[in-house]
Amino acid sequence: MSKQRLTVLSVRQPWASLLLSGEDWCENRSWNTEYRGPLWIHASSKVDTDECERYGIDPESLVTGAILGRVNLQDVIPIDELPERVLELAQEHDLNADVGPEFIVGEFCWIVTNPQTLTQPIEVKGKLNLWKHEADESELALQDRFDPLITRRPEPGELGEEDEEASNLFVVELEDGTELQLEYFIPDEDDRLHVEFLDTGEERVIVAEDDPAYAAGTLEYQIACELAWDEFPHLFEGGDSEDGPSN
Repeated sequence: MSKQRLTVLSVRQPWASLLLSGEDWCENRSWNTEYRGPLWIHASSKVDTDECERYGIDPESLVTGAILGRVNLQDVIPIDELPERVLELAQEHDLNADVGPEFIVGEFCWIVTNPQTLTQPIEVKGKLNLWKHEADESELALQDRFDPLITRRPEPGELGEEDEEASNLFVVELEDGTELQLEYFIPDEDDRLHVEFLDTGEERVIVAEDDPAYAAGTLEYQIACELAWDEFPHLFEGGDSEDGPSN
């Protein structure tokens, strides 16, 4: 059986499915990438139930822990360049200009086009950054995009400052099925990134990959560091490297 090596990005639900329905075409990331081309969308195990409620999406209908389909990563645009280009991008790539711009909140907007879904999702554990998966050709049968998922639009004021604050909160599912809840912050008295483990209240400073504290840390601390390199690359050296710790 021949194999195909996929370039994959793990995305939390409902955003993974919204990318594959064409309703969302900006995948928000805090980091840039030089990669362009086919991008396979993996739905991570976490579902943002608050966002589902806002948009009238049934969270029970969303598949998690699997590669769901493929888009084309067309471009990556800094958020400050987007306001003057939204209509141009929507017209050029046949994007939903009524809904898509509502989801543009991140430092970089990954513009994705041509969503297609797998006839059968590929169950696999997600990873950070862009990652690779070897799939059998027989697993890659594609069909049209998902039907629209959004059944309601948020009222004015439903999308507010709490979203910016929540962007520093993360939940990571561990291999034993438990969840690691993390909150990142920079204290007033320190210019370094810190993490609080919300289940224990412990606080630690996030360090770079070559710092001995990372290698000597617990598995939970190492996960917290790796996630921070991914989400906040501008705070670490080598932030524009696709495969390095700051991707």
